[in-house]
Amino acid sequence: VPVKNSSDVDINNVKILGYRANSDGIDICNSRNVTVRNCFIRTLDDLIVIKTTLEGGKSEHIHAYGNILWNEVAHAVSVGAEINKDINDVLFEDNDIIHDKGREWSMRVYHCDNALVSNVVFRNLRIEESQNFISLWINEAVWSRSAERGHINGVTFENIRAERVANPVIQFLGYDDTHMIENVTVSDVHVNGSKVTDRSVRKNEFVKNITIK
Repeated sequence: VPVKNSSDVDINNVKILGYRANSDGIDICNSRNVTVRNCFIRTLDDLIVIKTTLEGGKSEHIHAYGNILWNEVAHAVSVGAEINKDINDVLFEDNDIIHDKGREWSMRVYHCDNALVSNVVFRNLRIEESQNFISLWINEAVWSRSAERGHINGVTFENIRAERVANPVIQFLGYDDTHMIENVTVSDVHVNGSKVTDRSVRKNEFVKNITIK
């Protein structure tokens, strides 16, 4: 279900099964005021993902809640990779990831372009199976369409319970001292029966203002 250059969209009680490669579930691109709720999604690529391509404006005010998600290959709930225009005010809330068998990450901001990602919240999520847990990442990738890198500012992970996580590490990797990951809060996050602490986080020097509580 691609949502492109749109506003005021409500996707409710939709069932999606995607069996071929590149079968994303719901791609929200360059769109505003979008709600995804009460859906069941099982695909071979990203499940619910927010992007901004060159062909449009920013994405903002996105709310995905009450969904049941089954990921086979890529990301479960994510922002990126294509982020050529700003993305602001994204809330993934009260979703159940019942299986995540993919090579990527269950929760991610995957930034390989030049814009600003701000005010992204992952809250009240339940994960029953995951290969890779959480990642915030800025760098160049095969999806890059810009020579310049971007920024991530203001991401919250709150009240998350995850079991059967093969790689429970949290990854925060900024690009350089002018393209950083800033102002991240990890609050009441439990993985494989243990509460996340500073020792669970792997970060580089281009990350600042991280709060874990």
